[in-house]
Amino acid sequence: MKQTTVGTGLLLLLIVLLIVAGCSTDKYSMRGRASNYEQYQYKLTLTFLSEEMLIERFSEINNPFLSPQSLFKDKDFTTFELVIENDSPDGLTIQMPLETVSLVTSSKTFYVRNQFKLSQFWYNYPDQKRGTARKMQYVIKGNVFENVPMVKSGETESGLLVFQGKIQKWGEVELYIPLFTERNEFIEEHVELYEF
Repeated sequence: MKQTTVGTGLLLLLIVLLIVAGCSTDKYSMRGRASNYEQYQYKLTLTFLSEEMLIERFSEINNPFLSPQSLFKDKDFTTFELVIENDSPDGLTIQMPLETVSLVTSSKTFYVRNQFKLSQFWYNYPDQKRGTARKMQYVIKGNVFENVPMVKSGETESGLLVFQGKIQKWGEVELYIPLFTERNEFIEEHVELYEF
């Protein structure tokens, strides 16, 4: 009986250690750079999309990028369009993991909402009809970047970066857009200043 208890205890300890080790690894580390980072040539173009621009592009009805009607500004959306042009030599692919992209105001850091989180927000929003949420999901999937967009050399990728929260619409904000190689090696962090 003691062997079973000791064996079970060791097994549980091993599982806990594996979980902790798995959580502590940083898949997208910005420590050190890729050995060939100088070969990567790219251009990023960032455009803020105002409410008027969002309505013009996606209409006012079933538009998942318009802030919900709410007294609480912590649910507001701030949307940018990002175009990534990869002019690197053949075979050099750039990736931009959404989980690493952030917008920094004078007092807070906000992270991008991915397709799933944005769809879930509307699916669970009070008084939201399921059919409307599904229409919004279709628009989200067609316009918001995937979790890890990959841009091959000679190609261009564009999509929306949607931030949610009480983001100041005056003064200057900074967007941090880290770029990585296909093998998750850090190229550089692109910093874009935007003034509202």
